[in-house]
Amino acid sequence: MPALLASLAAVGLVAQAADVRVRSACEPAEAEIGQPIDCSLWVEHPGDVLVRLRDDAPGVDDSWVVEGEPRTTTTTDPAAIDRRVTRVAWTLRSLEPGERAVALPAVRLFRDGAPAELETPPATLAVLGSLSEGEDEPRPAAGFRPAPDWERPPVAGAFVLAGLVLAGALTAWWWARTRRRVRSAEGEPTTAERLAELRGRLGELEGDAQLHYELTALVRAAADARAGEGRQAQTDEEWLASLSAVDGETRQRLGEFLAECSAVKYGQERPTRWAVEATVAAAEDLVAVLAGGEEEAA
Repeated sequence: MPALLASLAAVGLVAQAADVRVRSACEPAEAEIGQPIDCSLWVEHPGDVLVRLRDDAPGVDDSWVVEGEPRTTTTTDPAAIDRRVTRVAWTLRSLEPGERAVALPAVRLFRDGAPAELETPPATLAVLGSLSEGEDEPRPAAGFRPAPDWERPPVAGAFVLAGLVLAGALTAWWWARTRRRVRSAEGEPTTAERLAELRGRLGELEGDAQLHYELTALVRAAADARAGEGRQAQTDEEWLASLSAVDGETRQRLGEFLAECSAVKYGQERPTRWAVEATVAAAEDLVAVLAGGEEEAA
């Protein structure tokens, strides 16, 4: 840390050292193998500091797939007009399960042409495997049965055995078909049911970033279902811009809702119970509006 402060002092950034903050995250924080993931880093900095990266790509091995080029945006910090928030995002897919960390490039800060460098904390996530727990364990070897007393079974016995096998196969087919019908009739929980479930768990999830991840996903899924197109890999800004048939008022409400959720997901904000209830109510209202609209596929 002293070496870093000395480096910052050499370029006149000591006063801003405490004001420059680098953070990282993956969205979603839990994904399946091959699912697209947004790994992002944010730099909160004064407006007169120029931000660049040491490298264009994250430091990953062959167990990752990096899609496309990094996406960079710089916006005004809502808390201070003279500050900026620079975000760089990459879309990745993990080919291996487990608790994983993505090494993101270091950040270079420039003022008057003199650079200083800050290390970026790794972005972490959990990647689920395709097998359930215990399914990859070896099965015990099957034992041997004594050989039958006869060399060839009687012809009548063979017909009876074949009939039993056929009856068993037909029974299994009928049962599986019935189960498929039952599952199809039951279906997955609707978006409204999922929102009602989250509302019932507010006492448990209050201030939890995972709640705001789910609210964001449910609101976006409502519009994507109407459009008939999955846009999970897009950032919130890209997704909002792709809603071609959403009216201006709804677009503004969506922007405010996504910004509130992002402040909890990626920042240090921990909203009160009242604020969380208001956010859930906004999600319910937006889902109702988006599900009833006639958005075109972007």
